[in-house]
Amino acid sequence: MLPYLLPKGLAKKGYSFKFLGITEECESCDMVRICSSLTPGVSYEVLEVREVEHNCPIQGRVKVVFVREAPIYLSIEKRVALEGAIMEFESIGCSECKNSEFCSPEEVKGRVKIRVEEVIRPIKCPKSIELVLAKVTVLERLPER
Repeated sequence: MLPYLLPKGLAKKGYSFKFLGITEECESCDMVRICSSLTPGVSYEVLEVREVEHNCPIQGRVKVVFVREAPIYLSIEKRVALEGAIMEFESIGCSECKNSEFCSPEEVKGRVKIRVEEVIRPIKCPKSIELVLAKVTVLERLPER
């Protein structure tokens, strides 16, 4: 779990948001380390909320929350699509069909380690790859090869 600061009205368990990055004004704040610990462009889900409030020059009254990357939907090969399985995923990189958003999702750049939470349905692939749509959690972002 990673710490972050959210406006007190949004600091609720289960709340999801996409982190867009920090502003120039954040650079001089004492709490910049907390706010800059997330990865820009990635969606997060609040798991825990602390009751203590702090003052943020941009967002007003904020609370410390603990987050994890929110589950995302990916297309993965059917032969390895088992609920609970942990594996590496790398974008397939095609943009030839209506399902390409799941083969090359915006949230996944490079290699990641994932856990399959749920297998949703088969996906028809124009390249004849046997794929399924799966709800997954990103466990770790891996270095480029």
